[in-house]
Amino acid sequence: MTARGIKLPITIIGGFSTLLASPPVSPDLIKPTNWFYQILLGWYYWAKANNKILLVPYNLSIGIISVYVVLGVAYELAKHYKMPAFSTSLVSLMAFMCVATPPTMAY
Repeated sequence: MTARGIKLPITIIGGFSTLLASPPVSPDLIKPTNWFYQILLGWYYWAKANNKILLVPYNLSIGIISVYVVLGVAYELAKHYKMPAFSTSLVSLMAFMCVATPPTMAY
């Protein structure tokens, strides 16, 4: 399987894990009046309790592909502008890591 052919199954796995981790319901909006709403609310509470575990495939799949895309786009753009491609790719990766890292507040 080529590198191009493996991206689609990986993104599908990441997408399904995101769907499982974020159900389309909120306990503030719906009340368990019938069996379907009870199932949806059960899914909501289950996803809330297991959110970190459910998002691991998403982080591993989409997160890795985003690094691959940053390196590939920077490399090809640097070649197009006749710049040093490898060092430009590394600088763009470092800039991406600085931007993509969630901010933390330490008090």
